[in-house]
Amino acid sequence: MTTAAIRAKLHQYIDVTDDEHIKDLLHFVENSQNGQYNCSPEELIELHHRAEKVTNGDAIMYTAEAAHEYIRDNRRRK
Repeated sequence: MTTAAIRAKLHQYIDVTDDEHIKDLLHFVENSQNGQYNCSPEELIELHHRAEKVTNGDAIMYTAEAAHEYIRDNRRRK
């Protein structure tokens, strides 16, 4: 995908997504520009909790392809 196509896709996303996702996206972009992403204490707790669930086998894991297929199937149903 070209940079122009990526920019267009991001613009489309920004135009239709909710306010919370816009804030998250801005937070990610601002923090990734300096080469690091700083998580809040709450985010770190959640990340550790999720990692623990994966390690214990309590979380269901999907491949990227399986996740895309799930999304495509749900879009077709709506």
